[in-house]
Amino acid sequence: MKSISTSTASQRSWPCHPAASAQLVILIVLFNVAACTGSPTTLAMRPDFEIMTPAGLAGVSIREAPYGMTDEEYSQLVRIGMEQAAPGSVKAGAINPPFPERRIVWHVNTAAPTPGSRLLVNVFDGTGSYAYKDSFVENGASAAEITSVIESLYRDLLAVIAADAQASTHVR
Repeated sequence: MKSISTSTASQRSWPCHPAASAQLVILIVLFNVAACTGSPTTLAMRPDFEIMTPAGLAGVSIREAPYGMTDEEYSQLVRIGMEQAAPGSVKAGAINPPFPERRIVWHVNTAAPTPGSRLLVNVFDGTGSYAYKDSFVENGASAAEITSVIESLYRDLLAVIAADAQASTHVR
């Protein structure tokens, strides 16, 4: 008979409180979102589509899709949700350089602590990120539920974008 021995060192786990773990994940995601959104590489990339905001034309980029959804399906839901929040604002047609300095970037964190996806949207204006919103959708959420969350997040961002456009200077 063969015996299997295990070392206590290899079984040791990092002592961590679940709330602290969730906060750490959120901080890592926020850092990565801000770093990605603000990079010159991101601004040089062709946006998925363009949209008129209270501050002018913005490029919209979509990085990932929620669990169980294709990038194309999610892109369509983002477009629909943003259009519902601001009817007539999505620009139709080809997107040609130069791309707008303002960029709205949608990210999805599928490594959320619960079974679902965290939808994140960040606004970058060329000098830095100045608006951020996020929400959670459960795995298996319907297209209508996801679109409603996108619409709500974008509506909240529109208020921030409008206030920022009216301000003479950015306070960050």
